[in-house]
Amino acid sequence: MKRAQNDVEELSYLQKMTYNYVNEFCQLSLEDSLKFRNELIEKFEIPIEIATQIVDLRDLPSIIEELDIFFTKSSIRLSDEQKQQLLELILSYKEKITEEE
Repeated sequence: MKRAQNDVEELSYLQKMTYNYVNEFCQLSLEDSLKFRNELIEKFEIPIEIATQIVDLRDLPSIIEELDIFFTKSSIRLSDEQKQQLLELILSYKEKITEEE
């Protein structure tokens, strides 16, 4: 812990700001975030930009209507079944966040 604190103290101003932002707003670990993003891309063929936006949310979507917002300006069209599967995946990560708190 002390080493991690020393590492943070050695960061530049911009690096410290980024570090603080990540610790304040990112709900998932780096490993879980990357895994989640990759699942969104591979299982649902979601562009990396949209997948990253979903993963970066402080409060992940809980209903399909909240998911639809991400696809309004996209050429991606998911069937109702795909939307339900996507929501189930998101909710599984949302549960993981709740367990870690």
